[in-house]
Amino acid sequence: MTDRVEVDKLLTHLHELEQLVSGLQNNEASVSFFGESFELIQRISRSVYTIEQIRISDLENQLKEQRSCIEAISARVKAEEQKVKELTEEKEAKATVAAPAEPASVPVQAFNEKPIIIQKEEPKTISSKVEEKSITSLKETLERKNVSDLRKSFSVNDRFLFKKELFKGDEGVMHRVVDSLNQESSLEGAMRYLRNEMDWDFNSSTAAAFISHLEKRFL
Repeated sequence: MTDRVEVDKLLTHLHELEQLVSGLQNNEASVSFFGESFELIQRISRSVYTIEQIRISDLENQLKEQRSCIEAISARVKAEEQKVKELTEEKEAKATVAAPAEPASVPVQAFNEKPIIIQKEEPKTISSKVEEKSITSLKETLERKNVSDLRKSFSVNDRFLFKKELFKGDEGVMHRVVDSLNQESSLEGAMRYLRNEMDWDFNSSTAAAFISHLEKRFL
C-alpha cells in the first residue's frame, strides 16, 4: 500500500515537471520556473529513494521468512535422522545378544592373500537435499513475484513513457488496461484484449517495449 502511494506521488511530480517543461517550450514559463523545477526534482529524488527502500525492506522480510522455514525443516529432518540412528543401533544390539556363540576355530594362515578394502562414499544427508531444494524454490518464487502484477515490472521511465505515448497521458486509462491484462490467463488472451481495446501502432518501439513486459508475465 505504501509502495503504491509513493509511486502515485512520483507520477504526480513527473507530470507537474512535464507541464513546466512544456510551458518553457511554448515560451509560457513563469518567472519561478527554475525554482519550481528544482523543488520538483528534489521531490522526485526523494520519492525514488523511498520506493527503493520499501522494495529492499520487502525483499529482506521475504528472505527472513524463507530462512526461518529452511531452518525449521532442517531441524525436523535432523531429529528424524537421530531417531532412525538410535533405532538402528538398538536393533543391532538386540541381534548381537540373540546370536549364538560360534565355536572356536583354529586360525588358518592364508598365503599370498591381500585384504580387500572397499571405500564407501558418504551419501548426502536428507537435510542437505531439503535445504538445497528450499533455496531453489525461494529463488524461483522471488523471480516470479515481480511479474505477477504487470505494473511492478515497469521502471519509473517505463511508466512515464507508456503513459505519455500509449495512453495519451491518461494515467487512469493505463491503470484500467493493466488491471485487465493482469486478469488474463494467457499471452494470447492479453494480446487479443490489446488489439480489440487499444488503437496502437503495434510496430512502434514503445508498443514493443510494453508487449515485452507482457510476455515476461506469462513465461
